[in-house]
Amino acid sequence: MRLKSLSFKENFHRNDTNPWELEKLSIGERTLIVGKNATGKTRITNVIHNIARLINNPQIFNTQWNGEWIASFTDEHENAFEYSLSCENGRITNEQILISGEKKLVRSLSSVQIYSEKDSGLQKISPPNDRLVLHVRRDQNEFPFLESLISWANGVRGFSFANTSPNLIEIPGNLFQLTSLNAVPSALEKLSEQQLHNVLKKLEYMGYFLETASTGLVEGFPPYMKIIFLKEKGISQALKQFDISQGMFRAFSMLTIIEYLSSHHDIGTILVDDFGEGLDFERSKKLAELIFKEKTGSKVQFIATSNDPFLMNVVPLTDLTICFRSTHIVKCLNYLNSKEKFDEWQQLGLNNFDLFSSNYLLSQ
Repeated sequence: MRLKSLSFKENFHRNDTNPWELEKLSIGERTLIVGKNATGKTRITNVIHNIARLINNPQIFNTQWNGEWIASFTDEHENAFEYSLSCENGRITNEQILISGEKKLVRSLSSVQIYSEKDSGLQKISPPNDRLVLHVRRDQNEFPFLESLISWANGVRGFSFANTSPNLIEIPGNLFQLTSLNAVPSALEKLSEQQLHNVLKKLEYMGYFLETASTGLVEGFPPYMKIIFLKEKGISQALKQFDISQGMFRAFSMLTIIEYLSSHHDIGTILVDDFGEGLDFERSKKLAELIFKEKTGSKVQFIATSNDPFLMNVVPLTDLTICFRSTHIVKCLNYLNSKEKFDEWQQLGLNNFDLFSSNYLLSQ
């Protein structure tokens, strides 16, 4: 499944904390979310990641969860698939699945009904009020729509570009469940020769001329902790991970992990916060070109955030989402939900950053 839109609100029924709301965000195959500082860009990626985590892991569901999600997808059969969830103090107050408008799951505090493919009708069930239905009622043949949602959630990966450093090494318990770009040594070891060639070719396009990339052990480190070695053209000795520049390491980590994840058919969504942070203008621009030109039928949806004005002018206007915040409400405008305004702007011949810095989208 592919995520098409998402709405979220939280803390509207509490007096001890501030409410926050994300109005319906439309999402394409490639999306760069931009906005001024404190607009909510990072929070948006967290909202997407958190709904996936809630679906994946019943153990993290507790009394701290308060929110309302409405997520729309296109499923594997090109049907409209909508999942809505509301929870208050760890209790499920609403849960619903609609496929092409047909109710497959209807839940309130007082009753729960789920559509059975075996019985061709809704049946009443009584799940615990602190568990999602898909946590306690799975059957691939009887409730296949639950498996579709779980499959999407399993395929979501979130990363922070700005928190990636050559001085940090993460060793994932399960490489398939990568949560940080700092786990790049483990991912690099799994690349085929062709995949490594693809990564090095892209890095060369960015201006990083590398002959080889490998992993290895260093004295003073435990035998299970490997680091990256990058051999630059014209340089006799390979650079150890700790000697690699922040920019080169972040670019290498991003491209390596995307290459690794893209080879797994179960991965569907990659989230990257602070995309391009720490790269110089030219390399940030080229990394964006590499990521955003790989579209048209790509199986991996790429969603990133940035407030870099140069990046805004690199990505196609159709891939740009601009966020505006008024008190506790965040509104996101893009080509999918404001086509007329974006078409008008293109006819003016001005660049994407000018659209971001002006009030054109908010004008009547």
